[in-house]
Amino acid sequence: MKSKKLMLIASIITIYASIGYGQSSPVVNDNYVIQAHQVPLNERITLDGSLSESAWLSVTPITNFRQQVPLEGGNPTEHTEIRILYDENHLYIGAIMHDSDPSAILAFQKRWDQGLGADDRFMWILDTFNDGRNAYFFEINPAGLMGDGLLTVGQGTNINKAWNGIWEARVKVSEIGWTAEIRIPFKTLDFNADQTVWGINFQRTVRRNSEEILWSGWRLNQGLFRPQDAGKLVGLNNLNQGLGLEIKPYYQPLNLLERSTQMVPETIISMQMPDLMSHTVLHLVFVHLYL
Repeated sequence: MKSKKLMLIASIITIYASIGYGQSSPVVNDNYVIQAHQVPLNERITLDGSLSESAWLSVTPITNFRQQVPLEGGNPTEHTEIRILYDENHLYIGAIMHDSDPSAILAFQKRWDQGLGADDRFMWILDTFNDGRNAYFFEINPAGLMGDGLLTVGQGTNINKAWNGIWEARVKVSEIGWTAEIRIPFKTLDFNADQTVWGINFQRTVRRNSEEILWSGWRLNQGLFRPQDAGKLVGLNNLNQGLGLEIKPYYQPLNLLERSTQMVPETIISMQMPDLMSHTVLHLVFVHLYL
């Protein structure tokens, strides 16, 4: 009898361990996996908001979004498509926000890094280490206003909007709704080049309907700001993080009474070392040179 009890206890322990207790990374849900497709070497993505290149057209988008509010788990009133491409140096996100009434699309905010909650908007997070605890946050509205920050989850959820990453986006409003074409340099992000799976999630706001639509984590007790509820981005290979070096030449006029010699452009080198937890920017300013 005693041996049977010991066998039962051992079986329970084995089963308990097999369900993933103490896992360091969230479990992959096959319903929420998006494939990154490499841009062909002979093709270049022109950032114009149109998603017209053959690389975009050849990709099957994800479309399985659900309402979070006003109807948890309900079908969205508007259709959304997301595609992802990448090349050696950039991650590209192509989003088509179909809208049955494009004239009702709202985009009031005109200031960078201000909240876009009053607008139609598209938001996403990138959990580049797939740990469910930290992520990069990005958002954009139909007027092209962009915002970003660093998302951390601990005793609560915090978005550090002091972080300003280097990335680009173009939007276009048309008879089908609005589209966003986004290019994020890998040098903007901190990641392990040997890790080919990232956490990722998307959220769309249809403001006139007070509707929030999510891809993964659409339940009311989940959400975009919980990286542990994100889906997975797969297929990233041979990435180049780079050093994050940006050169910006510009002229700074001097008082002509003080200097009559010819001035060459002053050059600022901005060295940006991406770091999820402590983003540091080092500016090296070269002094003026006179001929």
